Amino acid sequence: MTLKFPPDYPETFQEFVTAMVPRLTQVLSDEVQASEVAFALVEDLRQAFIGCLLYFPRGTHKYAAERKAAILRDFNGHNYKELSVKYKLTLQYIYQIINDEKKKGA
Repeated sequence: MTLKFPPDYPETFQEFVTAMVPRLTQVLSDEVQASEVAFALVEDLRQAFIGCLLYFPRGTHKYAAERKAAILRDFNGHNYKELSVKYKLTLQYIYQIINDEKKKGA
Protein backbone atom coordinates (compact mmCIF):
# COMPACT_ATOMS: atom_id res chain seq x y z
CA MET A 1 0.00 0.00 0.00
CA THR A 2 1.30 3.43 -0.93
CA LEU A 3 0.57 6.16 1.56
CA LYS A 4 -0.87 9.37 0.16
CA PHE A 5 -0.10 12.64 1.87
CA PRO A 6 -1.58 16.10 1.38
CA PRO A 7 0.41 18.34 -0.95
CA ASP A 8 3.31 20.05 0.81
CA TYR A 9 2.95 17.75 3.84
CA PRO A 10 6.32 18.00 5.64
CA GLU A 11 8.71 15.19 4.78
CA THR A 12 9.56 14.56 8.45
CA PHE A 13 5.90 13.95 9.25
CA GLN A 14 5.61 11.64 6.25
CA GLU A 15 8.51 9.65 7.66
CA PHE A 16 6.83 9.48 11.10
CA VAL A 17 3.59 8.18 9.59
CA THR A 18 5.46 5.69 7.42
CA ALA A 19 7.45 4.44 10.42
CA MET A 20 4.30 3.93 12.53
CA VAL A 21 2.22 2.01 10.00
CA PRO A 22 3.98 -1.40 10.28
CA ARG A 23 3.65 -1.49 14.09
CA LEU A 24 0.05 -0.30 14.01
CA THR A 25 -0.75 -2.87 11.33
CA GLN A 26 0.49 -5.60 13.70
CA VAL A 27 -1.91 -4.37 16.37
CA LEU A 28 -4.89 -3.45 14.21
CA SER A 29 -4.48 -6.12 11.46
CA ASP A 30 -5.67 -3.57 8.90
CA GLU A 31 -3.15 -1.50 6.97
CA VAL A 32 -5.67 1.15 5.90
CA GLN A 33 -6.85 1.69 9.46
CA ALA A 34 -3.23 1.64 10.68
CA SER A 35 -2.25 4.39 8.23
CA GLU A 36 -5.25 6.51 9.30
CA VAL A 37 -4.34 6.11 12.98
CA ALA A 38 -0.67 6.88 12.26
CA PHE A 39 -1.61 10.04 10.38
CA ALA A 40 -3.95 11.12 13.20
CA LEU A 41 -1.26 10.50 15.84
CA VAL A 42 1.32 12.52 13.92
CA GLU A 43 -1.17 15.36 13.52
CA ASP A 44 -1.88 15.25 17.29
CA LEU A 45 1.86 15.43 17.98
CA ARG A 46 2.21 18.24 15.48
CA GLN A 47 -0.46 20.27 17.27
CA ALA A 48 0.84 19.47 20.76
CA PHE A 49 4.43 20.41 19.98
CA ILE A 50 3.97 23.07 17.31
CA GLY A 51 7.05 25.25 17.09
CA CYS A 52 9.16 22.95 19.27
CA LEU A 53 12.42 21.38 18.29
CA LEU A 54 12.28 17.75 19.36
CA TYR A 55 15.18 15.43 20.08
CA PHE A 56 14.75 11.68 20.09
CA PRO A 57 17.58 10.01 21.99
CA ARG A 58 18.82 6.67 20.74
CA GLY A 59 17.39 5.06 23.85
CA THR A 60 20.61 3.34 24.78
CA HIS A 61 21.16 5.28 27.99
CA LYS A 62 19.59 2.62 30.19
CA TYR A 63 21.94 0.07 28.66
CA ALA A 64 25.03 2.29 28.87
CA ALA A 65 26.59 0.43 31.82
CA GLU A 66 26.12 -2.94 30.11
CA ARG A 67 27.49 -1.57 26.83
CA LYS A 68 30.48 -0.01 28.60
CA ALA A 69 31.25 -3.33 30.33
CA ALA A 70 31.03 -5.14 26.99
CA ILE A 71 33.37 -2.60 25.35
CA LEU A 72 35.90 -3.02 28.13
CA ARG A 73 35.61 -6.81 27.91
CA ASP A 74 36.12 -6.71 24.11
CA PHE A 75 39.01 -4.24 24.23
CA ASN A 76 42.34 -5.89 23.37
CA GLY A 77 44.56 -2.82 23.57
CA HIS A 78 44.46 -2.02 19.87
CA ASN A 79 40.91 -2.43 18.53
CA TYR A 80 39.46 1.05 19.08
CA LYS A 81 38.14 1.35 15.51
CA GLU A 82 36.61 -2.14 15.57
CA LEU A 83 34.77 -1.32 18.81
CA SER A 84 33.57 1.97 17.35
CA VAL A 85 31.97 0.14 14.44
CA LYS A 86 30.62 -2.74 16.53
CA TYR A 87 28.95 -0.53 19.12
CA LYS A 88 28.01 2.27 16.70
CA LEU A 89 29.83 4.89 18.75
CA THR A 90 32.32 7.53 17.73
CA LEU A 91 35.96 6.61 17.92
CA GLN A 92 36.43 9.52 20.33
CA TYR A 93 33.81 8.07 22.69
CA ILE A 94 35.49 4.65 22.64
CA TYR A 95 38.79 6.32 23.58
CA GLN A 96 37.00 8.18 26.37
CA ILE A 97 35.51 4.98 27.81
CA ILE A 98 38.88 3.19 27.73
CA ASN A 99 40.77 6.20 29.16
CA ASP A 100 38.22 6.68 31.95
CA GLU A 101 38.68 3.04 32.93
CA LYS A 102 42.47 3.39 32.86
CA LYS A 103 42.21 6.42 35.18
CA LYS A 104 40.08 4.43 37.62
CA GLY A 105 42.67 1.66 37.69
CA ALA A 106 45.59 4.05 38.23
